[in-house]
Amino acid sequence: KQWYQRRVAITAGGFVYSQGNDNLAPGCGECWCCRPTVLCSQYYATKGSLQIITSPEYPENYPDNIDMCMSVISAGAGEQVQLVFKEFALQSGYPCPRKCNGQRNCLPYDYVEIKDGDSASAPLLGRYSGDTSPGTITSQNGALYVKFYSNGDTRAAGFTATFEAIEQ
Repeated sequence: KQWYQRRVAITAGGFVYSQGNDNLAPGCGECWCCRPTVLCSQYYATKGSLQIITSPEYPENYPDNIDMCMSVISAGAGEQVQLVFKEFALQSGYPCPRKCNGQRNCLPYDYVEIKDGDSASAPLLGRYSGDTSPGTITSQNGALYVKFYSNGDTRAAGFTATFEAIEQ
């Protein structure tokens, strides 16, 4: 079921961001948790070839209200994906105890979420915000799911990272 309509743009960094009003599902109010995640881009990591993924508009500050957008980086059979963050600067802090449809929303204001696999249901490796780089993250399952979220509060430079395939 399509819950909203929005204008989108694909950035050079591989993420899709949107601007405009959402038509949310009934009862959702203004909370982000009611919006489905959409696939922004897919990358194929190769051995010996560093590729780059960035937040939208990097090195300029990323836009407000980028929500529920993800990219998948996958490698070949018998390979892992190695993601290395080179620069990392996101808004930090937590909006708790905001409530969303009766559930607590204790995610950071702006964050990058990384999962070990190619979908939202893959195991969570980490959720990162602020200015402490996640460093190097290596998949166990041949793919990484990378989600970037920003609210409408404060903008920052965002991130840049390289990735490649490595032997398992």
